[in-house]
Amino acid sequence: MQLSITNIKMLFDKLTESVTYTAITNECDTSITTVLRYCSIITIPKPRTLPTVIGIDEFKGNAKGYQCQVNLTNPDTHEILDILPKRDTQELIR
Repeated sequence: MQLSITNIKMLFDKLTESVTYTAITNECDTSITTVLRYCSIITIPKPRTLPTVIGIDEFKGNAKGYQCQVNLTNPDTHEILDILPKRDTQELIR
């Protein structure tokens, strides 16, 4: 079942807030699987320059067969710079 354009917009608006997937599913009247599927199509453009300090945060997920992913952020602006599919030194260097 596909979401309506209104529900998709609400889902992405909720993703910008600090809420859980469960809270989003309750407000959008959908499943966590659907929320995760729509989240997987989000692309993050690569920054031209990196900030002086990079925040690294690990979170549980299931991307590309790995159980933990890592996001890289600019701690000053809270902007997500990249999401890595696994916590691996070579992946971080790339």
